[in-house]
Amino acid sequence: MKGQVMNKTFAHDGKKSAAPTLVILAWLLGVWWLSDQYVALAMNSDGLFYTGDALYRQNPSAFSKDLFFLAQTQGDFSLFGGLYGHLISVLDIKPAGWLISTLGRLLWGSGAVALAHALWRQSSSNGWWACLALMLLLPSNYDSQTMFFYGAADVTPRTWAEAWVLWCLAFRVRERWLWSVVALGLGLAFHPLMALPGLGLWVLLLPRYQWVWGTVGVLVVGLMGATFKVGPLAYLFQAFDPLWWECAVVLAGQIVSASWGPVVLVKAGGIALLLLAVARWHPQPLMRRWAGALAGVQLLMLGLWWLAEETRSVLLLQLQLWRVLWLCQLLAPALWWSSLPPWREWTVLHGIQVSLVMAAVLSNSLSTVWLFLPGVFFSWPRVVHYLQKSGLKKALLAGSVILLAMSLSVRFPEFMARALIYELDGHPHGFWMGVASEALWTLPLFCVVAVLVGATQLRVWRWVFAGGLLLPVWAVLLGVLGGQAKQIFQPLPSTEALRAVIPSDSLIYWDADVGGSWNFLRQGHYISAYQGAAALFSREVAMEFRRRLAHVAQVGLLGADVSQDEVKKLPLQASGYTIPRDIGTRSPFARLRVQLGSPQALSSDAAQTLCRDPILDYVLISRDLPEATWRVPYEGVPSGVVSVFKCVR
Repeated sequence: MKGQVMNKTFAHDGKKSAAPTLVILAWLLGVWWLSDQYVALAMNSDGLFYTGDALYRQNPSAFSKDLFFLAQTQGDFSLFGGLYGHLISVLDIKPAGWLISTLGRLLWGSGAVALAHALWRQSSSNGWWACLALMLLLPSNYDSQTMFFYGAADVTPRTWAEAWVLWCLAFRVRERWLWSVVALGLGLAFHPLMALPGLGLWVLLLPRYQWVWGTVGVLVVGLMGATFKVGPLAYLFQAFDPLWWECAVVLAGQIVSASWGPVVLVKAGGIALLLLAVARWHPQPLMRRWAGALAGVQLLMLGLWWLAEETRSVLLLQLQLWRVLWLCQLLAPALWWSSLPPWREWTVLHGIQVSLVMAAVLSNSLSTVWLFLPGVFFSWPRVVHYLQKSGLKKALLAGSVILLAMSLSVRFPEFMARALIYELDGHPHGFWMGVASEALWTLPLFCVVAVLVGATQLRVWRWVFAGGLLLPVWAVLLGVLGGQAKQIFQPLPSTEALRAVIPSDSLIYWDADVGGSWNFLRQGHYISAYQGAAALFSREVAMEFRRRLAHVAQVGLLGADVSQDEVKKLPLQASGYTIPRDIGTRSPFARLRVQLGSPQALSSDAAQTLCRDPILDYVLISRDLPEATWRVPYEGVPSGVVSVFKCVR
């Protein structure tokens, strides 16, 4: 009954009850928005490659020799590049990036609110906004290399596809079938790999006979497409040969579980276990059905991922089925939370369950991430019945709270490091961005907000609390947006002088890296395919990258080779991910790829040697060298001069 009184405060049956919910939503969305901000110009992230894809669509001839565009990538299967390219043509590169990032996050945030409201408005005894808080405030990284985050501000189609999936599922709950299918179609059109889990969940939520026949139909279509070599389905029965496999794993290491750390793999298993527990014990049939379907999608897609690794199937590895974790990690904690009774009715056993599960969800350490198992075990009705008569409850509660404290304490040093990085990267209010992105702070603050706003019956105090809680968040957020505006509309360094001597269809090597070539000169770079996507889609591109990398090594840009002793002591890192040790320890190609992230300084002799590759047209060095063909003034480098060497045939 006490829980019912609490819930009545947040019911949607009157003007008085709507205000607390709106205040909580405004606080949640403000903190969530502050937790991740658009970077004015992507130079080394996936945003750079989608920016390049948008620029390529505007002027294909300028990138005709660039390795990244010699084969298919994710951008070839997405509407994002065309939309982004159109915005660049109208607004220029930095405002266009900010706009498409902002629109994507607005769509994602509204989709999360719509899904939480549709799914838990009547089925959660602790308020649907509490489930939304878990969706927005818990850590959003879902891979082992901290490269992929759901709801991120990156200039990529991932956020757009995720947002459409959330809207699709919200419409699905409300049985608006046409809108649900349209939203799912848009998700697949923006990023098929990210929307694939949503499609799987949508299908498994159908009545059994429908999804069984639907699955059979998909298999038949896939087999026919593979037989007649229709589009990507032609790769279904093709396997990586050893040399291509080595290139793919070195250039895109996240496609294999061997490059993933044990923490994320154990957490993925814990998420599946949590979903299965909700599917078994949730009091609401609808929630049991959703949790069971989501667990089925996760187990199916991760199982196919494992099969793809074992068989080295080109198509299955291109699908990167591990991406199912974004949807599972987003929804599983909220589904579990909705199974709990009203918080005022919690017993000691509920405190044990919550402490253990939250310790596992927030864990980034192998010492606590396994706590999903005891958290689910103590939710088992038979165990609950036994412990209710046992004198161990208080001891177990004390132990679970200590484990939760251990899990949280590990996060504090990482929070400090992240906040410092935000400050050093020039983010406005970088420290407060770090606070907003850390569940160590935001979850307790949310509890304070919910209690103060929800439990206060006097209207005057309610608004006093609302102002005191909302104003700091939105004041900082407005300050961040103001700082972004200054960065966005600050003009890029002029490249007119460089373009006057370098034809737009030339292939260049610039020591300002791929970001300088694409974002500023807007033309192809000699060694741009190191992100790896192109190597997954084309063996020819992978082999050409090996050739170019070997040529760069012969010039001397990559310095001394990494010794075997160093390889055994430290994992090889490339583009933020870890190269599997079994390949890294025996592959000279892997060790050269690692060094490509910090090459040696180019000299005049090295530039002339690099020019021996007949495909290369110009070499650019960001220093003033008298031997250069042209010495061009350019404000974008510390020396103020770029030395341009023309490759003479």
